[in-house]
Amino acid sequence: MATDTIPFCRSLPYSEARSRIKTGDCLSFQSSEWMGRIIRHESQDAALPGESDMVPSHVAFAVWPTWGHPQRRRLMALGAENEGKGVCFLPLSMLAAWYKERGGRVWWSELREPWEGSHIVGHAVEHLGTPYPNDAEMLAIIRPRLRWFLKLIGHAAGKRTLHCSAFMTRGIVDAGYILNKPPHMMRPVDMVGLTCWKQRVELFF
Repeated sequence: MATDTIPFCRSLPYSEARSRIKTGDCLSFQSSEWMGRIIRHESQDAALPGESDMVPSHVAFAVWPTWGHPQRRRLMALGAENEGKGVCFLPLSMLAAWYKERGGRVWWSELREPWEGSHIVGHAVEHLGTPYPNDAEMLAIIRPRLRWFLKLIGHAAGKRTLHCSAFMTRGIVDAGYILNKPPHMMRPVDMVGLTCWKQRVELFF
């Protein structure tokens, strides 16, 4: 049986972990904002015993860009972001700072072999620019019992938009990962639990 080289939820300073993070690894975040709290609340059914405080509310791919001078490259997060950004690249340090300033947490999950991070990300970037769901659509995704009401008032949840877990799901499924759950039904807690990732390490910035 394969074992992880890093124990579950061991914490590391970002300065130490940065050189070990690879393109295609999973980054997960926990937010104290109202939508983040709802996502975490609705995801408690998937939390392991004693780990309810570790449920993430956002996920993204880690990406080392191939452009620019190698010694000046910034580690990026490729994900579906709200506030009008949609699927985009953001510097990980900037995204982590946003969560940290709001009392959040950040984790890193290494991609297991034989999966190739560059192959997965190569498929994921095809969705660059796809819009993020509005708040009403997100509520329908998080709370399926609300979908009938949102359809009634004209919202089409999950169509022409991608939330963070749906975006990552499309990348790994297009790269060959077999998943029997529709992308729009995936939650951050489901994403970090997939077998293609090693267990999470909390990062301190």
